[in-house]
Amino acid sequence: MTLGPMGVCYLTWFATLRRLPPATAAMGTVIVPVMGVIGAAALLGEPLGLRELIAMTLTLGGVTLALRRPARRPERSGTGRDHKRGAART
Repeated sequence: MTLGPMGVCYLTWFATLRRLPPATAAMGTVIVPVMGVIGAAALLGEPLGLRELIAMTLTLGGVTLALRRPARRPERSGTGRDHKRGAART
């Protein structure tokens, strides 16, 4: 009974790894609890309180921060490099 769903999960996981970098794909696993809480509220009528909303907001905020690309560093001018290499000042 569990082998079928587990097989599907492994197939989709490895298909995702072919399309996305591993770090990005792993972030999807962090969203699973959020989807579980939303699904329980929608399908089972579980209460969705302030604690759950705050926890989901923090979780999604963490995923957003983790997926952000680092800012590009501005290129330095060539004047500083000569000094670091030991070139004599004039």
